[in-house]
Amino acid sequence: MPFSSSSCSKFDSALPSVAFLFSTIGWALLPALGSIAAITLATIAYREARKRNDSSAQRLSLLSLLLGYAGLAFWIILLGIFILISRH
Repeated sequence: MPFSSSSCSKFDSALPSVAFLFSTIGWALLPALGSIAAITLATIAYREARKRNDSSAQRLSLLSLLLGYAGLAFWIILLGIFILISRH
């Protein structure tokens, strides 16, 4: 048996933190990739937290989703502005 239930629950509880890490990376280091990873991981983490009724994990997952979407939107808008400016 390669995975025990305790190792799965540890993974589930770490997933919101990893999603939050990627959401902050999405703002600073890897704009699009970090935000997309944060959105994906936070969605998975939120579903798992809802199954476990873990309200703190739900809140952290929602925060990660918000930061991920906001970071992605920010970089898309910034890229659009850059393209518009470079055309003139």
